[in-house]
Amino acid sequence: MRLAPEKATLVHDDGREEIIEASILRPGHIVLIRPGDRIPGDGEVVDGESDVDRASITGEPLPVSRGTGDGVFAGSINGAGALRVEITRPASESVIARVAQLVEEATASKAKTQLFIESIEQRYPVGVVMFTIAFLAIPPALLGWSFQETLLRAMTFMIVSPCAVVLSTMPPLLSAIAASTRRGVLIKGGVAMEQLASLDAVAFDKNGHVNAWHAGREQGSTHRRDD
Repeated sequence: MRLAPEKATLVHDDGREEIIEASILRPGHIVLIRPGDRIPGDGEVVDGESDVDRASITGEPLPVSRGTGDGVFAGSINGAGALRVEITRPASESVIARVAQLVEEATASKAKTQLFIESIEQRYPVGVVMFTIAFLAIPPALLGWSFQETLLRAMTFMIVSPCAVVLSTMPPLLSAIAASTRRGVLIKGGVAMEQLASLDAVAFDKNGHVNAWHAGREQGSTHRRDD
């Protein structure tokens, strides 16, 4: 989840500009944000005025005007004007860094289904092997099957691989969480993802509506519940 740039233009007290790693920016550093640049760190505008696209951070479809005294987020895209921004947080504490941390925590959390699979994943292969051995021994003795016929049927049973059972939960959950994140929806863990299947209603805060309109699109829709 790399939204912030790797490099930043540091402005020294004497006006000299220097390209440095964005990861070493510290509070108090002044950086120059040229038109079209991604902002390298959370900070406050100290000079200049421009429209800033914060869609990747806040989901706002339209750029917002930022001027002296206004805050900006790392990963936002600067518009047509140049800005000088004073960094207020180290890179590790920026909004985008916290979002990335939430995504990592989400992928590490385990749903009930996964915990159940993990509780049986050691015993399930042993059970499959023992059942296969019994399948090889009992039918020939009781049903008169040939060894070749019995072996063929036993191997067919062995195709029911323990790996398929073990991999039936986490990869789909991780894929769903990653796909949601790419679309701007942050789901806090496999537990929350699993619980979505049982939802009957969703409540939204703030002004109570979900706006599906985006800049540059001719069509949009707003879904609102007034009660």
